[in-house]
Amino acid sequence: MLETKARADALDVSRLLDGAAKTMASARYCWLSTASEAETSGLRPMGRIPPDPGEDAWTIRFLTDRRSRKAADMRRDGEVAIICQHDPDLAFMTLIGKAALHDSASEVRARWKRAYDLYFPTETDRANAIFVEVEVQRMELWIQGVTPEPFGLRATVLERDAGGGGVAGHWRSRADKLGKNRRTRQLAFRRPRRSPDCGRRRPAARPFRAAASPHRSPS
Repeated sequence: MLETKARADALDVSRLLDGAAKTMASARYCWLSTASEAETSGLRPMGRIPPDPGEDAWTIRFLTDRRSRKAADMRRDGEVAIICQHDPDLAFMTLIGKAALHDSASEVRARWKRAYDLYFPTETDRANAIFVEVEVQRMELWIQGVTPEPFGLRATVLERDAGGGGVAGHWRSRADKLGKNRRTRQLAFRRPRRSPDCGRRRPAARPFRAAASPHRSPS
């Protein structure tokens, strides 16, 4: 009985991982969310670099500028959220993991491709290019036809289990109870703290003005 249940659980996790992998492959760009120093979320689109042959599919890599705000955020707090979706399949997912910044000149040179020159056109820019790797530890999935019905009511959660065996054995399904994914919501939707004078009448909001960023942020 227990062996049958374990086999069924492994098949279910494999199906969820396949659905997540398909969503990732279909999403050309994702959103990267970092915790900023001002206790708000920094969200920006990123272009994902496909994994190397034989590499763990859930180690996500991208290229950025060491001078950017997101790089500063990740040095201060390495936990990040990556949000991907593919609208035609009604597939949405949030990936949580730890970011590692790889900035050694030898590693950057080894991974560099000529196409990256478009985003780092000068020698100074290329000297500040770094690769970021995120090892996904938790997934929250909403994928129609893959995650349990009713679709969209709550997330289906997978968490990495280092003691498992095989590709699917490294992941386990977890119930998404209230408060369980609090950290995810903090990363993806963090808001500024409420001011003590929130009951007072505020002046009319000023129109937004564009401000040039001192650092290039290609991803």
